[in-house]
Amino acid sequence: MTTVVEDEWVRRIGPEAAKMRRARARLRMWAWGLVPVAFATFAVLIGVIARFHRTGQGFSPVLPLVFLGAFVLLGATVCGVLARGTGFRMEGAALAALRPTVSDATPLEIRAALRRIDRFDRWVRERGAVAHVTAPAAATPATPSSVVAPSAVASSATAPWRPETSRALLPGRTSFQWFRLALGMLVAAAPLMMVVMLTGLILRRLPDGPVIVFVLWCLLPAWMLLTLGCSVLGHARQNAEYRAGYRTAVGRTRGGAIIDDRTGVDLVDSKTGVVIRPACAPSLNRATYDARIREIRAAHPDATPQRLG
Repeated sequence: MTTVVEDEWVRRIGPEAAKMRRARARLRMWAWGLVPVAFATFAVLIGVIARFHRTGQGFSPVLPLVFLGAFVLLGATVCGVLARGTGFRMEGAALAALRPTVSDATPLEIRAALRRIDRFDRWVRERGAVAHVTAPAAATPATPSSVVAPSAVASSATAPWRPETSRALLPGRTSFQWFRLALGMLVAAAPLMMVVMLTGLILRRLPDGPVIVFVLWCLLPAWMLLTLGCSVLGHARQNAEYRAGYRTAVGRTRGGAIIDDRTGVDLVDSKTGVVIRPACAPSLNRATYDARIREIRAAHPDATPQRLG
């Protein structure tokens, strides 16, 4: 059962965006609710360890507490990540609903407007959006900022895809390139470890063998830190791309599905700069994504993306 506030959001941004808004609120509540539970668990763990040092007893529950705290903290992290992805989907669905009336709205605009109903109504008045009322009887003419659902306007909001539309990208490496580099370094970590182990076994009998082996073993944490750094830079560039109105990186699940939650901006091929999926269009499945990539590369074999000034 929905509340009056949720029904108001349905009339303003459509049922799909309103549903994602509710899901994001629940996920954020779970994430913030689990954080103090994790801290309380670790506080109890510290108390148990301190008691053991004083009395030499009570050390048995340490391992369960460690696993419980780690599990709760992991749950909070997962809920936070899911809430963030759901927020991006909410922004895309709301933009799709508003696109017929406010065609130049950006995800950052709609993100700020969706925080409260009064702020959304003020933003609609400032942007001059035209009222649209949904077909169900629940929508009343007393709501000046009602809009149609995303599914009802998706066909008119986005033009048919063609492999000719391109856009300028930010200077430097794209998020797709950073994530691909991080993935390659992660895959190379296993053979690097084998090389280090075999080299250490061979050189350990030399006069300076222990020093050489120590240096070689230092390469492994350095390599993992570099991998983590590439991933962090990829996320930072992805956020910058989103603010600029596009994205270049998508994820793939183990089954091969495409994870494309930032539908409020264009999905762009990092090699050519051609748009794969226009903003506010539905997410692509793997077959469609791969087919469009092949079509773009065939139509623009020597293309390089233009860069923003």
